[in-house]
Amino acid sequence: MHVSWVCSLPGCRAIGWRFIQQIQIVDPVRKDIAVDISPMMRKHLGTVFAQHGVLLASGAGNISVPCPDPSPASSSNLVYFKGDEQRSFSVVGIYG
Repeated sequence: MHVSWVCSLPGCRAIGWRFIQQIQIVDPVRKDIAVDISPMMRKHLGTVFAQHGVLLASGAGNISVPCPDPSPASSSNLVYFKGDEQRSFSVVGIYG
């Protein structure tokens, strides 16, 4: 597994990356995107833990997504999305 992190905070810089370098966010084999939601968990829950799943809201209703794989960067588990997903999702619940 190759890990890439994208920083969205003002002044945040990835050490060793140049402006012209590109990252690939969709796994070429599995055709999905793995997301570590630990920053959101820390902000809204005050803690980070290995969640069993998440409840996502989209325009089509709610979806329960299992989270079996641990994140390589935190104590949470990864949430997977299809690489070609066109919908927006909001996390409305976390299963402990």
